[in-house]
Amino acid sequence: MLSISLAATAVADNREDDIGALLRSPDVSQRFDAIRRVSATIMEDYIPDLVRLLRDDEPIIRRESALALGRLEADGDGVVAALADALSDADVNVRRQAILAIGKIDSDKHDVILKIAARLNDENARVRASAAYVLGLYADRASAAIDQVAAALDDDDDDVRREAALAIRRIGPVSASAVVQLVRSSGDRNHYVRTYSADALMMTDSDAVAALDDLIALLESEDDRVRFQSANVLARIGPEADAAVPALIRLLQASSDATELTGVIAALGGIGPGAESASEALSQVLNHDSTDVRKRAAHALLDIGPAASIAGDQLVAGLNDDSEIVRSACARALRGMGPGVLNALGRGARVDDAEIRAASVSIIGELGDAASPAVPQLIELLSDPAKAVCDEAVSALGRIGPRALEAVPALTRLLEERVDDRASVAQALGRIGPDASSSIPVLIACLTGDDDMLRRRAGSALAMIG
Repeated sequence: MLSISLAATAVADNREDDIGALLRSPDVSQRFDAIRRVSATIMEDYIPDLVRLLRDDEPIIRRESALALGRLEADGDGVVAALADALSDADVNVRRQAILAIGKIDSDKHDVILKIAARLNDENARVRASAAYVLGLYADRASAAIDQVAAALDDDDDDVRREAALAIRRIGPVSASAVVQLVRSSGDRNHYVRTYSADALMMTDSDAVAALDDLIALLESEDDRVRFQSANVLARIGPEADAAVPALIRLLQASSDATELTGVIAALGGIGPGAESASEALSQVLNHDSTDVRKRAAHALLDIGPAASIAGDQLVAGLNDDSEIVRSACARALRGMGPGVLNALGRGARVDDAEIRAASVSIIGELGDAASPAVPQLIELLSDPAKAVCDEAVSALGRIGPRALEAVPALTRLLEERVDDRASVAQALGRIGPDASSSIPVLIACLTGDDDMLRRRAGSALAMIG
């Protein structure tokens, strides 16, 4: 058994000696076969030979050597340096395999990355595409080359543009110049380029403000996808993009496409109070057929804040929207605008639709004592034929508190005359406080009876009035 083992070892040694000799053979086919065997059986001892063969006279040998070094993932400064030199090889296939080999070895040497980036200008499209692909593998380590990768988005070859867009998505964060290129590429004829470009743009932030002028210009593009992505980037920039408001308003008024409008609206909302001049245009979009557009318009008006109070009447009308989501968004916007929409809410409390009246009064109450100018109207609404409106008026007067003093007589009468829900009236009187002392006899009378809630609320009101 020992003799067989020794014989097998001797054969293996002879085979390795044969490979070493074949790698140095003057015969091209023998060198080629030897390289393939080294690559297939992972013979790392021959890496120095493969490095040497990167300078072989025959292109096919140089190519196979680069390919083998990549398969072996042969790291080491000497290997990487030799492959980096091969990036300038006269043969297209050698250059491409050298790029791919460096990508597999995963060297993060800065000068090597820049040499790969230089191949983005190679005369051969497959080499350019491979360079973009490998730079994407380096992710953020290739950030120094991101502008060169972005420039490749203008390449005539679909594969190069696709790999460049994917690489930028992986490298991130996106530079200002890259942002402009990516926005333009969102209108590319190739589906994958468009998709990867849009994904990469998701990584943009306020630093993209450096590209503001270009982004504003792109809002005028004939391609709706480019306009949409430009608006999305402006939304990410935020308040610093306020110079784009006039262009965004023009687009908001000119477009009827729901998708495009969502991008424009997002941009205006992201800009916030600086987009005050867009408030009227946004209010008109509250009538759009798309539920999503109407909802987003209300959200944008909320983001603009009190400065958008000019949209109050349209938001009040939205309180009766077919969509609960839109109704809720309009209500939130009105609450966020504060006293500036009080007059609009007052008009809403007079419309024929009882749901709008009730919702308007409810929001008036949420403004608290700032809604005191509405007290006379709220007193009138205590006699509204719709019980929901009357109930909201009672609650609103209680929330306004001491500044609703003039409502005490009407609330006291309501407490005496009402058959049900009298507890809420007692609570409102208590919230008005000591100035509601004229209601004390009626509140005392409420302390007896079968209505436990009324007794408790009347007792609390008497304690608050004093």
